[in-house]
Amino acid sequence: MKIPSYWCSILMLIGLTAMAQDSNSRPEVTNVVAQQVGQQVEISYDLLDRDGDLMTVSLQVSSDGGSKFDLVAKSFTGEVGEGITSGQGKKIIWQVAVDIPDLYGTNFVFEVAADDNVGPTESFVHPVDEGSMVLIPSGSFEMGDHLDGISNALPVHTVELDAFYMDVNEVTVGQFKEFVQESGYSYQGNWDNIARTSPGDDYPMSYVSWNDAMAYARWSGKRLPTEAEWEYAARGGLVGKRYPRGDEISHDNANYYAPNRRQVV
Repeated sequence: MKIPSYWCSILMLIGLTAMAQDSNSRPEVTNVVAQQVGQQVEISYDLLDRDGDLMTVSLQVSSDGGSKFDLVAKSFTGEVGEGITSGQGKKIIWQVAVDIPDLYGTNFVFEVAADDNVGPTESFVHPVDEGSMVLIPSGSFEMGDHLDGISNALPVHTVELDAFYMDVNEVTVGQFKEFVQESGYSYQGNWDNIARTSPGDDYPMSYVSWNDAMAYARWSGKRLPTEAEWEYAARGGLVGKRYPRGDEISHDNANYYAPNRRQVV
């Protein structure tokens, strides 16, 4: 299939995966030090959450040098559990002789873990192009098409995707102009052609080449979706149907040209 030099299509750019793009700062545990004091072990650590969230702190214990943290330890006091704030010199006291009397004297390895119990935000406004982005949750779907006899859409297969963010709306003419002005990018398209279908800055940007789209994505700190991500997001959770409204489509639902495809007009 020959790809035209300019696609009369709309730019839809997505962000990185949810974990990488999550605006929430993860807790940082540093300087973990353990020492035996009589019949107990004192573990000190530093804790920082840059968002100021309260955290849940847990202590994991290993007796085999850290290969497995599978020892059951319950007799804790100190700054462990829920509602822990950031700070230095935090302490956890473990009554090791109470929990594991038979292993007392073993060279334990400790791991302090912290969770701020804050997941990826459902949506946010991107700081560069000020576009609204929404979280597409992780999941799987059946990719491909066995309904319309399209050979290169076979075989239908299951695809699993991590969560990622996607623009809610198309990249607008105004956003693309800002990109060109700030980056100095040499856009070779015809602005008069764009104005015929998008007569204002709030309209979708069209007449964009692949190189144009990639340049915008790099400037904004986003990326283009993969084929699987685009299909997964466009389905909106729909299973086993051709289109969001069912197996039939009309020009009341979408702007398209496909005279040889089954349709209702």
